[in-house]
Amino acid sequence: MVGRLTKSARNALAHIRLTPGVTRHELAQRLGVSVTTVNPLVSRLIDERAVSEVLPTKSERSGVGRPRAGLIASGPRETIAALIWGHGVLDCSIVDFDDTILWRQRSEAAGVLTQEELLDVARATLSVAAQVDARPPAALVIGLPAPFESAVGLDDASEPRHRSAQAPWFNRDASGIFAEKLGLPVFVENDANLGALGESASGAAAGELAVIYVKLTGHGIGSGMTVNGQLFEGSHGFAGEIAHVRVDDNSQVICACGSRGCLEEKIGPNMLRQLHANYGSDITYDGLLAMVESGTPGPTRLLQDAGRVAGRALADMCTFFNPGVLVIDAGTPAASQVLLAGVREQVQQSTPPFVQRGLRMVATDLGADAPVFGSVQYARRVLLATAQGR
Repeated sequence: MVGRLTKSARNALAHIRLTPGVTRHELAQRLGVSVTTVNPLVSRLIDERAVSEVLPTKSERSGVGRPRAGLIASGPRETIAALIWGHGVLDCSIVDFDDTILWRQRSEAAGVLTQEELLDVARATLSVAAQVDARPPAALVIGLPAPFESAVGLDDASEPRHRSAQAPWFNRDASGIFAEKLGLPVFVENDANLGALGESASGAAAGELAVIYVKLTGHGIGSGMTVNGQLFEGSHGFAGEIAHVRVDDNSQVICACGSRGCLEEKIGPNMLRQLHANYGSDITYDGLLAMVESGTPGPTRLLQDAGRVAGRALADMCTFFNPGVLVIDAGTPAASQVLLAGVREQVQQSTPPFVQRGLRMVATDLGADAPVFGSVQYARRVLLATAQGR
């Protein structure tokens, strides 16, 4: 039993629980104090057996000099639950704050789920924590493939057809309802934003100052941006909405967002229709990916062409945003490389040399894990800010 702790010691313990392996120097930086201030706090926590200090194993060490010990909270691991919903799939997981997926279940979710159905899925996911020797999740993060504004919900300007791809009840922020019924903090975020956070923290863009992450599916394209490891959301959460960048001034098709000539009208479902004549009208994006994996020329060319179309919009984003890394995810390793080839061609043609000089264009390292690990980053930031009373 931990004795009565000061507010500073409680803050330190919260950081250690949510950032396992943090060193004393890193903890001081996170708390905004000196190491000499942190040392007695850590000593008190060690005396109370709330925390232990462990040297990294030989395989975990990097660099030269004396390795610094990491701080680990005692007891079961702190976790979050992540529920990534979209494109006909529910990806549910329990993840600890060391980015270890302790439990995961992916299932089909055809059609629109009701609020009660999604609550039932969330309750079932939360109940798994006890089976994997972990604490009850500290938060639930829900990822949606749609523009989402915190405390507001989905973009109300969208047409009903677009909104119903998720659920009409997400037109208003459901976080409060879920939090009340589930008894823990609930955060809702765009899935591409979560993917960007994941790749920036522990994937292909780890350690980069400015990052653009792009994900293509059979339903459309999404992107997220990070700056110094933090999500760049814009003033209302819609930064990086590449799907609604105008790429065709002559288009007469009205997009679901209410504009014309959007990138989403060029790739996604419309892209698949180009395959109907030769590959059947029931072709799905998964079918496209399977054919690309096997090297089928037509689908491979189609996906590379989609990269060229998206690459033209991304070239302007790169010139304006000046990222260090552009991460591409098309769903499988081979498909990501094909899409990347088209994107790279356009970016190289349409950006100035000084932008290209500092830019890496790479396929995803994490794939479907990116939004899961991004959920950990998102929850950690909000929970720590709450712990510090900000």
